[in-house]
Amino acid sequence: MSTILNWRVILGGIFLAIILCLGLGLLTLAFRPEKSTQEAQPTAGLTIIPANTPTPLTLPDTPGSASATPNSGDSQGGIAKGVYVQISGTGGEGLRLRSGPGVKYDPLFLGMEAEVYQVKDGPKDADGYTWWFLVAPYDQNRKGWAASKYLTIVASPPAQ
Repeated sequence: MSTILNWRVILGGIFLAIILCLGLGLLTLAFRPEKSTQEAQPTAGLTIIPANTPTPLTLPDTPGSASATPNSGDSQGGIAKGVYVQISGTGGEGLRLRSGPGVKYDPLFLGMEAEVYQVKDGPKDADGYTWWFLVAPYDQNRKGWAASKYLTIVASPPAQ
């Protein structure tokens, strides 16, 4: 009888352990966080850092040199083909370079304050401004028409 009792105790213990494991498993399933039907995808962040541009200092106001202030809206102010100019007088907002000489033409891009360009064509008078065709010396694809009011003559850009 003692061997039967021992087997019954052992089998009862095993049965009780199985019941406890099943109960613990069910509790774990019942209290686990629900998965959303649509898993969250990681979001990539993008920070745009503008490239440095060659921006030599403007020439001082001395006889025979270019003015360091923006030109008046209708004067050429010494600007000519081949001259390097710098965007100035926009209050940091930049200057729209356009597809043609006039405000009716679409802006191609925004030239930033103090950015340097070379004059390739002009002058063209339209909409109360004198317009010059500018090309960036560091990127021949960065080109467009700009009003002389926001251009200042500068020395040629430093070697790149």
